Amino acid sequence: MAQFLELSQRHLVQLEVRLDCNLTGGVEMPLEDRLQLAYTAAINQLARQNATLQNLRNRTMALLTVAALATSFSTGVGLINTSHSNGNIFPEWAAYLLLGLVVVIGTLCVYVLWPLKKFHYGPSATFVLRHIESGETIDVLGKALTEIMINGSKENDTGIDRRMKAFQFGAMFLVAEAGVLALAFVVK
Repeated sequence: MAQFLELSQRHLVQLEVRLDCNLTGGVEMPLEDRLQLAYTAAINQLARQNATLQNLRNRTMALLTVAALATSFSTGVGLINTSHSNGNIFPEWAAYLLLGLVVVIGTLCVYVLWPLKKFHYGPSATFVLRHIESGETIDVLGKALTEIMINGSKENDTGIDRRMKAFQFGAMFLVAEAGVLALAFVVK
């Protein structure tokens, strides 16, 4: 089992040479090599998706931080003035619009940060043990694991795409927030 689940360094180099240089000359790879290649590609895809989701969440935290800081900083340096004794006050329409934008940005950020109900990280140990106990060959098990990971990757893509769109909308609303601050400063 360990032989199937882990590629030796030498085997990886051979596969890279075959893929990168096309040295096979049209000769078919043995089934076990092709299956190992598919299995490795599926594992790598799941790992890349996990990294993408983590990077998206890190960017979302930065987006939320910037949105909150923009409002806080504006108030702190006196751009948003609510006292008539200190000069012109911040327009009421802009205050309500800013509040709405911050709430929308916060909601979109929470959606991106919220855990996915179903996210596939790799093959299930329970699945492997169940199929080993049933006496399946390593090739059958490897093919089944690869197919499960491919299907899991498709489900992951859906969740990541939705969160990516929410992040993009959040970034657009952040630009709108900056525009409202600038406009309110000029108009007041």
